[in-house]
Amino acid sequence: MSKLATLLMMSAFLLACNSQQKESHEDHQKVQDSVPAAAQAQEPASDNTGLVLNNGAKWKADAATSKNVALLKGAISGATPQDQTGYLQAAEKLQEGLNKMVKECAMKGPDHEALHQWLVPLMGQVKALKNAATVEQSAKIFQEISQQISLYSTYFE
Repeated sequence: MSKLATLLMMSAFLLACNSQQKESHEDHQKVQDSVPAAAQAQEPASDNTGLVLNNGAKWKADAATSKNVALLKGAISGATPQDQTGYLQAAEKLQEGLNKMVKECAMKGPDHEALHQWLVPLMGQVKALKNAATVEQSAKIFQEISQQISLYSTYFE
């Protein structure tokens, strides 16, 4: 009887995990919308407490994700905002890239969960950039976004 109860509990746990994974792509946007802009602006890119290597190795990203990250890298390196309008334009371009990445994401499993650890802070930083009030604030957030994007190649291949 004890084995049956254990088996049922394990089955319920696995089903719950699988159900949670199916909803995770929708969670990208939900998480981004739920983090207050002030908190996002203060969260440094280097504070990725949940982002770690996969037992010393890089996580595996699919081709679509890597392609979209390359587009984000291009957007950040190609932007040289000088005023608030320039930062807003950069934020919009980055948001378009994030939207495309989320839409095309087909990753699953632990690699996908690791991607969330990298992606969620980035989404918050882009939202904070869109809501920044001053050029100084925008410049700081823009630098944090650049640092966050550069972390991708440290943790993913």
